[in-house]
Amino acid sequence: MIYSLPPVAGQNPKILILGSMPGKESLRAQRYYNHPRNRFWPFLFGYFKCNPTDNYEAKKALLTGNGIALWDVIERCERKTSLDSDIKDSVPNDIEDFLNTHPVQAILLNGGKAWAEFQKRFNWCSAAAVIPLPSTSPANAGWNKKNCQQEWANALDMFLR
Repeated sequence: MIYSLPPVAGQNPKILILGSMPGKESLRAQRYYNHPRNRFWPFLFGYFKCNPTDNYEAKKALLTGNGIALWDVIERCERKTSLDSDIKDSVPNDIEDFLNTHPVQAILLNGGKAWAEFQKRFNWCSAAAVIPLPSTSPANAGWNKKNCQQEWANALDMFLR
């Protein structure tokens, strides 16, 4: 059984980004999107026109300082690899409690597995816009970097610009 990381959230986030479950590298380091080829942090650095950094505290501050919270739909599951397709016996995080204490305008779902798990368990959520986005994972070969980044920018623009 593997367990997700705790949420990253500032005082009053406008957006909650939900992934499915961190990969092995992220769990080992206890840092969201820690795989060097994941596009999540490069997309956000580009969107906010910031210089990239490896400093995880600075990465979290970039999120919270711009009204973004980060977490995962799944609290725990069985998975032998980092692939979402290998996730078995998933148990959700308490998204409802999070939203009660952090009312957000939008929930952005990073990838198909996050979207599917959210729909299966939290389809009641109507207080916020719920937007599925292409995965930032390096395993997502179906979306090229430019198109994927544009989809993310369009979603962020709706709530941050």
